[in-house]
Amino acid sequence: MSLLHNSHKNLQLHRVNSLHSIPHSNPSMSTDTETAINYNFQIPATPSRYLRAFLAYAKVLEDWRLDEIMACSDATLVHRILPASLGWPVRAKEAYVEFWKDVPALFGGNKFVFTIHEVIESGHKLAIHCSSKSVSARGTPYTNEYSLFIHYVPLPAGVDPYSPLAEGEELPKMALVKEFVDSGYTSAFFAGEGEGATAVVLNKGILFSVLKHGFLVKYTPFETMFSMPPEDPKNVEGSSADNPIVLEDTSAKDFRAFLRVLYPLGVEPVTDYDDWLGVLRLAHKWEFVEIREKAVSAIGTKIGFESPDVKIDLGNRFLVQDWLKQGLVNIALRKDLELKELREKPYSFDHETICRFFYIQSKAWQKTANKELDGYAQTSFHSYVTKQVSILFQTEISRARYVSEVERRTPRKPASPMQVYYDNDSDSD
Repeated sequence: MSLLHNSHKNLQLHRVNSLHSIPHSNPSMSTDTETAINYNFQIPATPSRYLRAFLAYAKVLEDWRLDEIMACSDATLVHRILPASLGWPVRAKEAYVEFWKDVPALFGGNKFVFTIHEVIESGHKLAIHCSSKSVSARGTPYTNEYSLFIHYVPLPAGVDPYSPLAEGEELPKMALVKEFVDSGYTSAFFAGEGEGATAVVLNKGILFSVLKHGFLVKYTPFETMFSMPPEDPKNVEGSSADNPIVLEDTSAKDFRAFLRVLYPLGVEPVTDYDDWLGVLRLAHKWEFVEIREKAVSAIGTKIGFESPDVKIDLGNRFLVQDWLKQGLVNIALRKDLELKELREKPYSFDHETICRFFYIQSKAWQKTANKELDGYAQTSFHSYVTKQVSILFQTEISRARYVSEVERRTPRKPASPMQVYYDNDSDSD
């Protein structure tokens, strides 16, 4: 559903950076709000650059495009939510960015239907009466009405605000935003959502406000934490910024990436290798099995470029047998393998482990010389080494098997005689 409903679809405004074309006008009555009060606002045929800048901002709110939302504001931005009785802090741009990163999760990525009722323009300042509708992640309807008072960075002297943009020019940026909201409705809405929100403090004092429902995963520490009756109902841990849940040994970067996977709607998907490692660190530690599987799968497509010692380390640390085995096979396939290298960091292998590597190599080259591996066929050589690694490092690889808390608590059926036979037969040379 469009954020700004169109009544003149044939007229478009200039683009700002990567912003989409801006709808030209708003209807005199929103089709989504039966009782909406509207003052017949229409975008003029030649809107000022300041009005066009606001319309660009309104447009990108629709899909929660954070980078583009922030591109509409100046580095000196100051943002206020009024009335002051609501207790919302005054935010500079950096804090405003952090605030916006958590908003999509609150609404589950649901779009905002944004209706402009009236705009009063005076120089580089705009006063806008508007309303918005959405639905929270918990299914709570959100219908708020408010006024925006926006001060833009003034255009340079002599620039006509109604002139078209020249090549390379940008629309003005917001320097001050004051949102005067319906205090009664806003307080009631966030109070109703409060049961699903908690405050979490990470390193460097960064505060996150997140929804509980995504964390209520069976056998995780959060399930226990949130299900236990509080000793003092008025002082519940995580109920406010004054009494947050403190997560030890957790970086803000890792936690933010984890949240993007936990609440994927309306936020940029995790694609970066390091971000996925951060997701894996937390999902593995907290027993979020499904998210852990996603992270292992995503990292698995890129880990082939890592060195053998990194594969072995990650495989052992996060209990991923395939990564550990890859690292061991990579070492065994090295034609220039040296004893000193295996004894020193980053490997620091013991004597028995080193002997296994050289034994595998000697057997492989012996079979190659005897033409038991189809001459020097690389695939056959690789296949033989891989099989020998599986056999001679069976204990280490077995220890790297991940067993979730769910699996540990689920009674296992005894293996059938036929299954035992096949399992034993698969390990034979």
